[in-house]
Amino acid sequence: MSALDPMRFYSQLARALSPYVAGEQPQDGGWIKLNTNESPYPPSPRVAEAIRRAASEYAADLRLYPDPDADALRGALAERHGLRRENVFISNGSDESLAFMFAAFFAGKDCVTPAVGYSFYPTYALLFGARLRLIPMGGGMSVDVMALLDADAPVIIANPNAPTTIALSREVILAMRDTLAARSQLLAVDEAYAPFYEECAVADECGRCGNLLVIRTFSKAHALAGMRVGYALGHPDLIDGLNRVRDSFNSYPVDRIAQTAALASANDRDSLRQTVAAINAVKETTRQALLSLGFECAASRTNFLFARKPGVDGRALFDGLRARRVLARRFDKPGIEDYLRITIGTAEQMDRVILAIKDILRELKP
Repeated sequence: MSALDPMRFYSQLARALSPYVAGEQPQDGGWIKLNTNESPYPPSPRVAEAIRRAASEYAADLRLYPDPDADALRGALAERHGLRRENVFISNGSDESLAFMFAAFFAGKDCVTPAVGYSFYPTYALLFGARLRLIPMGGGMSVDVMALLDADAPVIIANPNAPTTIALSREVILAMRDTLAARSQLLAVDEAYAPFYEECAVADECGRCGNLLVIRTFSKAHALAGMRVGYALGHPDLIDGLNRVRDSFNSYPVDRIAQTAALASANDRDSLRQTVAAINAVKETTRQALLSLGFECAASRTNFLFARKPGVDGRALFDGLRARRVLARRFDKPGIEDYLRITIGTAEQMDRVILAIKDILRELKP
């Protein structure tokens, strides 16, 4: 019997998909890992305490399914954002909220997003049959708001934007919401990095209008990437749309331990503020060091920098760092192929990164 090619069984959809490629995850030690926007600091001390308690005092409960609505966590997040429980949807990571959003609101419809943004959006659009149009960027990698609105379609935007690190102001986002509301169109704002620049956030507005959906995560500022907890905020009817999708084909709630960890983190605002302040301080020091070396690097509103040095090939810089056991992220796409996305690590790690970059630039100098 001749061997069969299993790929012949792929559907047309599976063949057309371009899966998201996650950052490299080395299994051996000794790396400075700055390629996946994880926190360099541990989560709130309350998280470890809550997990220990859940694994001992409440261990018998692990035989039971978790609360499908994560009611306690929804309540804490509603209080934090000045909303009600019915404005909150809990998901297995913010990517799940994004996926359900595309299925619930964009399937079979037109929608638009900036051309340089989170690379999962086109994948979700294709998977759920949304007609996603990529709107060219403005000058300096800025989001062209007028071009987005001129497209006359619902908008999905990351703010602050990834990977560019640039944020639109709260006032601009709310003006976009109002313009789209007049057209009965949705504005979805991915605020994964908003805790690093809360001035741009509009999460608190989600209870006041029916066309604003905000998506957030515990993976970045809360340092809980290993738990995969995200959430969406919006009008109860929007939340119901997400629930309809989840409960129709992926009705798996966030697990008990993850809910416990996220709740402990959500209730420790002091720890969150301290972590964000520490990352932002190291970020600006690193940015100034890169600028002094001739790099172009915007003032970042995220936990990473997006930088390039004119005249230096991005691949060469990426490879040079990797040879020195420093992992950054590079996107092999026209227009940004010479940029590196560098997650902010500890002060000591970033000092080593700058020394490595100086060494590479000496090697590359003609």
